[in-house]
Amino acid sequence: MSSQTTQIPKIEESETGSVDSKGDGDTSSATALAESLSTIPFQQMYKPLSQEEMGYIRKRLEEYTDRVRRQTYILDNFDNAVILADARTLFSYIALLESTIKTQ
Repeated sequence: MSSQTTQIPKIEESETGSVDSKGDGDTSSATALAESLSTIPFQQMYKPLSQEEMGYIRKRLEEYTDRVRRQTYILDNFDNAVILADARTLFSYIALLESTIKTQ
């Protein structure tokens, strides 16, 4: 009579306290990301922005706008009809999603 043993996966706890069933000390990237972010109460997510934060956002938007203006020549190499069709498809999906959400 042969005896067969079933291997039970080794379960370890990482430094962050999450359980790892692989046994190699690595946690999934989603778990690691979720644990690395500090928990912010829902109400604090919509706090008014400070003048410094507004200035930073405005500066980044201006930099992005300038970059887009400098790189618009790249679009000359693409078929604008294809880009327009893709945009129409995207906007129709957005409209469909919005109407679906409103009816639920």
